[in-house]
Amino acid sequence: MPSAYQEEEERVLCAVEEAQKSEGKINLSAIARKHNVDVQRLTRRYNGKASKSTRAPTNRKLNDTEEKVLLAWIGILDGLEISARPRLIQASADQILRDAHTDPNTVPLTVGAHWVENFIKRNPELSKVLRKASQGHPAARNLAGRYLEHG
Repeated sequence: MPSAYQEEEERVLCAVEEAQKSEGKINLSAIARKHNVDVQRLTRRYNGKASKSTRAPTNRKLNDTEEKVLLAWIGILDGLEISARPRLIQASADQILRDAHTDPNTVPLTVGAHWVENFIKRNPELSKVLRKASQGHPAARNLAGRYLEHG
């Protein structure tokens, strides 16, 4: 079942199509009333502005390419059985931001306190990697177990 937002976006798209097919002076207010959509939203779409659901987020520190690089780095660490703990992920993201920083007059951006948590939510495949990290390295667990048995 489509959400109210999706239904309204469909009506906006129909209204934009009607406006584009219109000849002569276009009355966007009348078209908006006819399709029961907000005239400002219709005007923005008619002028080529994308909807918020299809635009790239504006509050992201790393762009898509940088996030893919970070995900690849975490994958490499996981392959080497090195724990990708949140602090390491944060330090790696900060390093990517420092490397991308070009303005010598400003301080490079850094990720915030909750950035790693949100990054993991955006990339659910990381929860498996981090779960493994919290369980510890298999060899270390075996060594600790043997030590405790003979202790």
